[in-house]
Amino acid sequence: MQFDLYKSWFKYILPLATFAILIYGTWAYCHKFCYDQLYKRLHRHATAIVFMCIECCLSLLIFLMWLQIILLQQPLKQPTVPPYMIFNDNTNSNNRVISTKPPLYYQCDPNGYPIWCTYCQSLKLERVHHSRQLGYCIFRFDHYCAWIGTVIGRNNYRLFIQYVFYYNLLLAWIWLSISAFIRSIVTFNEGEDRILNGNIIVIIILSCIFWLMTGALFVTHIYYMINNKTSLEVLASKHASKGRGMKIKSKLELIVNKTEGASAKDENTNISSNLDTHNKYLCYFNSNDRFRYVFGMTTPDFNQCWKKDTTRANLNEFLGKNIITWFIPWGSPIRKAGENQGIQDLEGCLAEESHRYGVQKIIGAYGEKLSEKTIENFQQQITEGNYVTRFQAYGDQISTQGEQPS
Repeated sequence: MQFDLYKSWFKYILPLATFAILIYGTWAYCHKFCYDQLYKRLHRHATAIVFMCIECCLSLLIFLMWLQIILLQQPLKQPTVPPYMIFNDNTNSNNRVISTKPPLYYQCDPNGYPIWCTYCQSLKLERVHHSRQLGYCIFRFDHYCAWIGTVIGRNNYRLFIQYVFYYNLLLAWIWLSISAFIRSIVTFNEGEDRILNGNIIVIIILSCIFWLMTGALFVTHIYYMINNKTSLEVLASKHASKGRGMKIKSKLELIVNKTEGASAKDENTNISSNLDTHNKYLCYFNSNDRFRYVFGMTTPDFNQCWKKDTTRANLNEFLGKNIITWFIPWGSPIRKAGENQGIQDLEGCLAEESHRYGVQKIIGAYGEKLSEKTIENFQQQITEGNYVTRFQAYGDQISTQGEQPS
């Protein structure tokens, strides 16, 4: 109990410290620099007023962005996604398991079974990760930001980038504007005991340090967005490249051995010779023969699957399609999270038309899209017979009566 209380309060320490420094910096800049030095001593009245307005506006904007992220744009919880129709459920309608047709592609294990979150009791979709801090699965989980005090996911990532950008802009404004007048202030104050107020020196040092930090963070995330990667994916790729995926690999081999001969496999299963190097798998539906193919890949290769052909296309997925909104710190680039029906809403339609409810119906615009290059690569590997296994899913056969897999 005491530990949980400690954790709940501990997450607010860094955000409160950040805004304490922001308040102190605003006071020192406006009062000690703008009013005492520019306004009273140098008689730069208009300059002092304009400088104070710019600093206060930027500080207020940063505070409002933080409130948005904390109160209005918490990471969106992935709706409950029922199991895919891999097998035909021949039980009666009262005992039938609620399920939905498989999408065109999904992350899976070596046998084609989708990933299941035991905490949320739901399938875990692509680029979705379970947050221990919030207790649920989050779309495009990026990282937990201790400076803000919450998790950054797909729907609040743009606000996070804008927060870092405007904070960096504020810090740059502070040290550049002070640097522009520091010689005049020192010259005017020659002969006095204190040539330069200590608070001005402190905010110059602090603004320079935090400007470098936020600038490096902003540039790093620009690089991530251009390559269509999250912080978590970059970290996972680095760990995998250093050989830290050995524990995962050994567990994966155990799973393969235990599930060998499972009914989901096709008789003509083709086990890749380099299976032991794979720790990520994608199941892809080939409309030509209506089989599903499982492809194994390393973590870096898997994270590369989402990178689109152009820089603009990658940035659009994180910041939205309208460039103007990239600089307007309000809301999310995805305005509608789909119908978010989840498993409860499918119960009434289970008996007759559950096959019509694909994943896209549940998650809407939050679905992830593979790059065209990745799709072309899958088609080529199918032609060459370079895949882990293949099988026919019951949900794909149902879709022939009406729709293609979503």
